[in-house]
Amino acid sequence: MVINKQLKTLLEHQLITSAKAAEMLEISKQRLLNVVKSNGIEPIHQSSQGNLFMRSDILKLKNGTIETRKKIPVLFNDRSTMYARGKIDEVINTLDEITHIFVYFDSFDAILDGFYLVSENDLSDLKNLKSARFIIRDINGNEAWFTNLNCGYGGEGPTGSKSVLEKLGVPEDKSIYVTDSRYDMVKYFKNEEGLFEVHKNRSDITRQTECDGALYYHKGKIVCLQDEDNYLSYMKNKIKFLYEYSSIVPNPTNIILFNSRESAIEHGYISKDFFGNDIVYQVILCDQLGRELWLCPPVHNNSALKYQKNINEILEFCGLDVKYEENKQKYPKIILDWLNIKPKQVPVEVIEINRGI
Repeated sequence: MVINKQLKTLLEHQLITSAKAAEMLEISKQRLLNVVKSNGIEPIHQSSQGNLFMRSDILKLKNGTIETRKKIPVLFNDRSTMYARGKIDEVINTLDEITHIFVYFDSFDAILDGFYLVSENDLSDLKNLKSARFIIRDINGNEAWFTNLNCGYGGEGPTGSKSVLEKLGVPEDKSIYVTDSRYDMVKYFKNEEGLFEVHKNRSDITRQTECDGALYYHKGKIVCLQDEDNYLSYMKNKIKFLYEYSSIVPNPTNIILFNSRESAIEHGYISKDFFGNDIVYQVILCDQLGRELWLCPPVHNNSALKYQKNINEILEFCGLDVKYEENKQKYPKIILDWLNIKPKQVPVEVIEINRGI
């Protein structure tokens, strides 16, 4: 049986394993079955090798049924790894039983996982975010965040993370993963036996350097802005930027088009450059995860996008010279599939209706 390529891509994105579902819900694999059953969710496929779930079902559970983090974390802007290690006794004495530990190479991934604080000092709707790379959570949902401890290589930060993990009760055969360059995210969840399970993954983002893209908060959503100042960096390493963009909106379902700068400004899709000049975003890619990628085309009229376009054509229109047809041997399949997605156009009137609710 030959499976349609588009259908195959859709299934690969929508179906997830039990291990991935447990990681998304931030619970142990042992507890997963009870959680999904108690919320009326059944595996889409069962076998002796494991179960498969619909990603959308798990996302609904994560965003709705399971209580979201509401407590303000204790944030340690650790000046050094030694400083962070010295604060662990204070954290242990402050928190209750520690059930979760999250370690990241890059705070970009931590923000995408929901670990961020929104700046209340920004007067505009577009607000800056603060995050960390080492997060400890106790059984009551209280958290302590460290900025200098991280993972993904053999340096001082991951070595400090390993030492802290062992002090928190993670055995050495599992703490060692934070110093392994193969993993950008290492997460520890305590199971019903009181032992830490480990989930280790690579990031969707290339590891050549940390991310250039800046993330912001806008009316309840995480957004990434096309940065004209980084255009030369984009030309030098297109794959890196495409990974960053695709990690923000991995499955863009809608696209909002403003046919004039004035309309985009009226709806708040605007920022300022270093000199205080307006940067106006007339093309907005919206993902089913509730994130947005804001693009600023070099023209004032979007009539060229009147008919449905794929991501590749949209980026080209916004001045990002993708030309992936010439680079099929260089671009990974996941990027090629992403560039071929055709998001549905959403009339501006829909935004106005939603804004008025």
